[in-house]
Amino acid sequence: MKIGFRKLKISHQLYILISFSICVIMLVNAVFYARLSYTMIEQVKIYAEDTVNQLEFNICGMIEDVKTSGFSIAYNKYVQEHLITDNMLKKLETKDYIMDVMGYIASKSEHIHSLLLIDTKGIMTMLKADENTIYYIKILEKDYNFEKNDFVTPMFTNFMTRQDSTGTRNFFAYLVPIYYSGEKPEYRGWIGTVVVLCTTNKLDTLIEQLKISKNTKVNLIEQNNKIVISNNNNLENSETKDKSEKYEEIKEPKKYIYTIRNIEDINCTIECKIPISEVRNDMLFFKNSFLLTAVIMVILLILIGAVINISITSPVVKIVNAIKEIGEKNLKQRINLNLGGDIGFITQNINIMLDKVEGMAKRVFTTQDKLYQVELLKKQAELSALQNQINPHFLYNTLECMRSIGIAYDIDEIVEISTSMADIFRYSIKSDDIVSVKDEIETIRKYFKIITIRFQGRISMIVDINDEILDCKIPKMVLQPIVENAVYHGLERKDGRGTLSVYGKIDNAEIIFIVQDDGIGIQSYELERLNSIIKECNDSENLFKDKRSIGLANINSRIKLIFGEGYGLKIESLPDVGTKVIVTFPYCTSKNGKIPALKYSDSEYEDNSIEEFLP
Repeated sequence: MKIGFRKLKISHQLYILISFSICVIMLVNAVFYARLSYTMIEQVKIYAEDTVNQLEFNICGMIEDVKTSGFSIAYNKYVQEHLITDNMLKKLETKDYIMDVMGYIASKSEHIHSLLLIDTKGIMTMLKADENTIYYIKILEKDYNFEKNDFVTPMFTNFMTRQDSTGTRNFFAYLVPIYYSGEKPEYRGWIGTVVVLCTTNKLDTLIEQLKISKNTKVNLIEQNNKIVISNNNNLENSETKDKSEKYEEIKEPKKYIYTIRNIEDINCTIECKIPISEVRNDMLFFKNSFLLTAVIMVILLILIGAVINISITSPVVKIVNAIKEIGEKNLKQRINLNLGGDIGFITQNINIMLDKVEGMAKRVFTTQDKLYQVELLKKQAELSALQNQINPHFLYNTLECMRSIGIAYDIDEIVEISTSMADIFRYSIKSDDIVSVKDEIETIRKYFKIITIRFQGRISMIVDINDEILDCKIPKMVLQPIVENAVYHGLERKDGRGTLSVYGKIDNAEIIFIVQDDGIGIQSYELERLNSIIKECNDSENLFKDKRSIGLANINSRIKLIFGEGYGLKIESLPDVGTKVIVTFPYCTSKNGKIPALKYSDSEYEDNSIEEFLP
């Protein structure tokens, strides 16, 4: 099919392409309209969802407000004292205060109409005893047992409707049993009830103002299918003729978009119902626009095809015939056609192109040579950068220079810090991977000189090392990072003075080091995580899952690789008490045993201080 199409004349190909384009345009318009229709319906659904979610949020906020108000009164110490006292004089004395408390709480909520406090004898203390309050209290007394001690669970009542001079008003109540929480055991148990009488005026206004579309209905429906509040007062048929009538739920998913939310606290449902026909009516403009656009595009395509045929297709045919003659007669021949416009310009440039082919080839070779020179210069620059990397001895010499400056200017702190840093740096880069305990402890002492200067003596250190282990061999730079971690993560964050202790002893042919601080400690969950990762340090997959624990895992892994699985470190800590790191080595000196060869490079550990892996 492809070969047959290519064999057709250009004019015939043009006609086929135009016809195909027209079909594609019509198809694209149809698909686009269908997609737009679907998108608009989905957007309406999302908007309805957002509206219902917002309404749900407001209702839940109202519920929480009412709950908070009820519990604030129920567990007020003075309210409970007012309920349990039998002294009427004392009741009268506290009544004004109780009324002030209830008035203050009611004033903070726009949903509370009135508050009622009832003791075990049925004596009521009522805020705002108007006609509506008395009317609804009588209904509540009849329908709910809130004056009996078997009323144990706070609950919302059903909505209650009443017609008055201002129109139809909806109320509901929140009933909270009061249990004594004071220190008098004889009054333990139920001592009264709080009734929070709420109005739906704010909720009525909020729902009635919802206008997603002209015929959209947003209803608040009780569990018994009674419509409590609606945004559409002109409801159709018997289904929604009056808010007090039963609501018969008729779902027609092909005609309506439904969004429903259940509010369990008040046993109600929010329903939003949008006619799909309204959405489609709003799309008539787009439908007509698509049709008009398609017709215009078809006409334009036909006109463009005619212009192309006259201005391009016919001249191209002449050029093709001329090129055939050049190929058949003489390759040095040029196209000699008297054509104007862009086609004439193309003809001229074809002839010029043939003359410049050789020049273009020469420029290509020149460009390749230049690219090669640039690449060569780049490699030379990279080599030069590698050769100019900083030599570690340069850093050591710099520290020595700083020490000299400190001596010259008689600044003891600079001399002390630079000297200690130089010694530590020289110690860390020396070739020996295994060192004596004495050398490691000496490095810790030099490090602590720096810490003493930095914290101005706020942190003190105790070193108690058994003389018998000073000549024992341990891996280099194992204890110092743990000491550094204790300072920066235990003691630095502690208010006041702190103490760092380093102990070393022999126990059952093992050397045990304890690095202990009285700092802020580690939370239990974090401590469990750290010890778990340390325990699994030989598992390469677990070793690198948490970058915060690589330092501790590396130290533990070094010890195990050198001395075996029976050795390593563990952490003990209590929040606000301190942290203890216990490190175990075999008792091994140059006289009684041979240290196995290291299986790693020191460079893997020098830059991974464990200070970055504790909280």
